[in-house]
Order: sequence, then C-alpha cells, then structure tokens
Amino acid sequence: MKTCSKCKAEKPFSEFSPHRKSKDGFHSWCKACNCAGTMRLYNDLSKEERTAVYRNRKNDPSHDPEYRRKRYANDIEHRERAKRAAGANYHRLRATLISGYGSKCACCGETQPLFLEIDHVNGGGSKDFKENYSATVYRRIVKEGFPTEYQLLCANCNKGRFRNGGVCPHVVA
Repeated sequence: MKTCSKCKAEKPFSEFSPHRKSKDGFHSWCKACNCAGTMRLYNDLSKEERTAVYRNRKNDPSHDPEYRRKRYANDIEHRERAKRAAGANYHRLRATLISGYGSKCACCGETQPLFLEIDHVNGGGSKDFKENYSATVYRRIVKEGFPTEYQLLCANCNKGRFRNGGVCPHVVA
C-alpha cells in the first residue's frame, strides 16, 4: 500500500505508475491524480501550442526505434550507461519485490536478500520464467499487488520443494 501525495488516499501499488527515479519505483501521485493533472496542463495549452508539442515530439530522433538501435550499437558510452541503468532498475525492482513479501523466506525465515527467490506456490515457475524475463515477472507481481499465488523462499527451500514433489525438506524433517 502507498499513500498518494496529492489526494492523500492510501491505495495499492497497482494504482501508481512506475517511476525509475523514485525510491520505491512508483510515482508519488496515484494514476487518477496524475491523469487529472496532465489533463489540466493539456487543457491550459492553446491549440497552436498543442500542435507544436506534438510536432516537436514527432520529429525528435530519439523516438525513432532505428535511431535508438544504431545509437546503442555505435555509442559505447551510451550502451554502458544503459546497461548500468537497467541493472540499477532491476535491483530496485527486486528489492521492492522482496520487501513486498516480507523480506524473509516463508519456510525457514532466511533474510539474506541474495538467497531469496520468488516461488510459484502452485508450481509452473519454470514455464513462467522461460517465457518471460525475470524483470517482467517481477513487474507483473508488483503491479498485481503481491498476489498470494507467489511467495518468497530462500534458494534451499525453493530447490528442495522442486526436488521433493512440492514439499520443502524443512517441513518433511
């Protein structure tokens, strides 16, 4: 849950748009307040100003996928910056996910973040992670508000469940 800084209402994370530069990875305003604010700004512009904004955006080469592909391929400094930013975003997203599920293994209580993994309670995790990047799965989980079909387990408990027919060795012992 997160409190919107505009309307002061407490809402689930799914009601906030992602924001790479904020600490928790989400905008401070909820989607409804953000939309209303954007519409207010848009309606304050004259028709000529709206046309100019659109024209400038349309002619901006950074919006062209071919330009971005060539820049990424040829500009080594840009590529390294993009890799660092992607890595930082992934670690921030993973930290949000871990904290959303209580920051400890649901079975044994392990708290070391490097050991913690997402587990599909009813199985199907290997298929999910084969079809999607882990960051895509993590984003979906955060967007859905940390559903109960997932849980946080340490690597030992997660692999133990996989090898032991869905039952953690801690529970069997």
